Amino acid sequence: MKLRSYSFPLAANLESLALLGAALQEFFQGAPPDALFQLELAANEAFSNIVRHGQCGAHPVRVTLARKPRYLEVVLLDRGRPIPAAALQPMAPDPQRDDPQSWPEHGMGILLIRQMTDEYRYRPGGMGNEQRLIKYVLPRRQS
Repeated sequence: MKLRSYSFPLAANLESLALLGAALQEFFQGAPPDALFQLELAANEAFSNIVRHGQCGAHPVRVTLARKPRYLEVVLLDRGRPIPAAALQPMAPDPQRDDPQSWPEHGMGILLIRQMTDEYRYRPGGMGNEQRLIKYVLPRRQS
């Protein structure tokens, strides 16, 4: 029987990206390749942002992978600085596909995460900052 969830600490450094990718590939083995690629890309971006901007110091990032009947989930919990509220807001004006001059040089990480996942949730708190990335592998149920 496959594990439904797996939690582990990762050192808050860019060298840990390879370990994160390997863990996702192994744990979510058999998932649709496109969904897994998009989730891994989003998780790598979220983890990179924690390392680059969170100032976690020696505190590891707690990673939880979960395989639900309809979706795959990655939760990253860190004890660094919270994401600034402005970074969580939609970008305006929107970059134009055919006009590279309109593309921002920085600040595209959250947008990329949202584009690659079906749900992105962020919650700062006393126990740390939680980022929850969800990728559906079966259609969502209508409410």
